[in-house]
Amino acid sequence: HTLMLGGVCGKVRNATFAPGDAIVQQGEIADAMFVVVFGCVQVLGESIFLRPLQYFGDVGLFRAVPRAKTIIAADLSELLTVTRGMLTDLCSENSQFQEYYTHYSNLV
Repeated sequence: HTLMLGGVCGKVRNATFAPGDAIVQQGEIADAMFVVVFGCVQVLGESIFLRPLQYFGDVGLFRAVPRAKTIIAADLSELLTVTRGMLTDLCSENSQFQEYYTHYSNLV
């Protein structure tokens, strides 16, 4: 499991968003999940805020479905990003990871 986690960590990217920046738009096709590192993000039009160590968009790792909500940066925020493409690359590099990914994608 440690090697698989290391493979994912080696592919994760970070991005910084200014207050008001859209991180994801409602209706766009999901292909990534995001983890808040610092700052705060908000579900647009709702009083739902996500803070450090909270995440969103995880379904996008497994399914190409339209985003249900627009998420914006409420403060200067840094997020870690993992894309479906990163995980499928790991699947081609590691058969054990591919088994886990296939198993969880069938659950979503």
